[in-house]
Amino acid sequence: MRKFLVLIAALLLCGVVTATAGQPYRLGPGDELQISVWGHKDLQAEVVVLPDGTIFFPLVNQVKLAGLTIMEAQQLLTEELAVYVKDPVVSLIVKKERTIEVKVLGEVAKPGIYRLKPGSLIMDGIAAAGGPTCRAELRKVGVFDANGPTPKVEVRIGKRNRIYKNALTVGPALAEGDTIYVPETLAPNWPLIFSYINGMNSLRELLDDDNN
Repeated sequence: MRKFLVLIAALLLCGVVTATAGQPYRLGPGDELQISVWGHKDLQAEVVVLPDGTIFFPLVNQVKLAGLTIMEAQQLLTEELAVYVKDPVVSLIVKKERTIEVKVLGEVAKPGIYRLKPGSLIMDGIAAAGGPTCRAELRKVGVFDANGPTPKVEVRIGKRNRIYKNALTVGPALAEGDTIYVPETLAPNWPLIFSYINGMNSLRELLDDDNN
């Protein structure tokens, strides 16, 4: 709610945007699940989706759930358990969703590191950072990974500092470790920006080492 209010405030200052329906949540490594079978106290467990996308559950042992929606995962577990239990009624709840770490730098209200839900898009990251400043150039927002001095994708989510109405749906989905960079209202010098991002990463590693 707080992030939403911050975004609305930024949009009132620099542009207008409309909300769109989200995609169904799909399970993945790191999700913490609570699974139970109605009427069977021995078939209850809290599990974490492992890096290979699987979980371990009584009777069925190892089952791959990564990539499935909650309803699809319940259906799969129901089918697997039906071999051992008559008419199983499976309940699956996501107790804690996994997150991805994304940096948001440049012309945003609060540059920094944010943890977002998997499947988050560029505007989600910018919203987490308090929205664009009025010096932002939203025609050329870059998304970097660690592999090169140019963005892996450069997207247009607005005109100068004015956000387009469809900005919330502009992809691609962010990945763990991505950096969103919102440049000023000038042609962005991507190699220079990438050097800056690498410098920030090195500084953070040094600080982490000192803290450890």
